[in-house]
Amino acid sequence: MGYVAHILIYVLLCFLEVRKYKKVIKDNYSRLEWLNLGWLHWVFVVFCLIVLVDITQFVGFMIGINTFLLENAVFLLMLIAINLLYFYGFTTSRKPFGYSKDDLEFSASLTSRKRINTTSEEHQTLIGRLEKHLLQNESFKNYNLTIASLAEEIGIPKRKLSELINDHYDQNFVDFINTYRINKAKERLMNPKDSNETILEVLYDVGFNSKSSFNTAFKKKTGITPSEFKSKYK
Repeated sequence: MGYVAHILIYVLLCFLEVRKYKKVIKDNYSRLEWLNLGWLHWVFVVFCLIVLVDITQFVGFMIGINTFLLENAVFLLMLIAINLLYFYGFTTSRKPFGYSKDDLEFSASLTSRKRINTTSEEHQTLIGRLEKHLLQNESFKNYNLTIASLAEEIGIPKRKLSELINDHYDQNFVDFINTYRINKAKERLMNPKDSNETILEVLYDVGFNSKSSFNTAFKKKTGITPSEFKSKYK
């Protein structure tokens, strides 16, 4: 039964890696669809079920119980796992499951207790510069926007910018940028450029790259779907 322990440990390590991956993405990037890893969680869950059913089958065999149904359950679960990997993992365009060394080191540095010291006056000045830049230049419309590219645009060190966002707005980078995108989307839905403008056109224009990520972010911020919001202003 040693292989069972190895599999369970492997699955646990995979969960921890996914958790770390999500934190790095949230700290560095603004593309919400790169966080859509629900399919991978289900793969892990199915593998755990395969192990549990296999253990039950082994115990049943040892005590002389008919394990025909359990054998078929294992094959069925394996088929489900393969389909999840194929239809959601391999056929969907997404960022490769990984991150650069710089991304990892930057994200790790944000969790340290050592902070960059800024006076209250400097803090407010930098916040004002950040908000003014986003409102005037609308950098959030770039769906590939990163914390590094935004820091370069504004002229604020990347770590200081991230700490400002975390401390002042209590948000990670992806949530902070999506707040601006959703606010802009709400303006467009309330006051469309023309009567034929679609939600799809709006979501691409404000910086999203997929309908599902836009719907997720919009409902998180407003409590309703974009369609429901738009219907209020017809």
